[in-house]
Amino acid sequence: MGGGDIYLQFSRGDEEIAELFTDIRVKRHAARVLVLLLRDIDLKSREMERVCDLRHPEVSIALSDLIDRKWVKKVSKKAENKGRPVLIYHLQIEDTVPFYPC
Repeated sequence: MGGGDIYLQFSRGDEEIAELFTDIRVKRHAARVLVLLLRDIDLKSREMERVCDLRHPEVSIALSDLIDRKWVKKVSKKAENKGRPVLIYHLQIEDTVPFYPC
């Protein structure tokens, strides 16, 4: 996980930004996950659960919504040990927001 514990806490400012996303019809849990990913760090769903104070099904539904909107990308990373690959999520901003130079 990137950053320290202070960096990975949901602040009052983050809550306010999430509320702005809900004003434009982004679901509440998806808005919280999106605000966390705006920090430009790649996270596992378990890390999002902890930081956003959401349960696994809530994060899973939020991620599905954000992936459907093509705002978030899921990458499979081979686990260090044997077993299932780890899924990492990150913001897909370059494909989401068109850039228009001034």
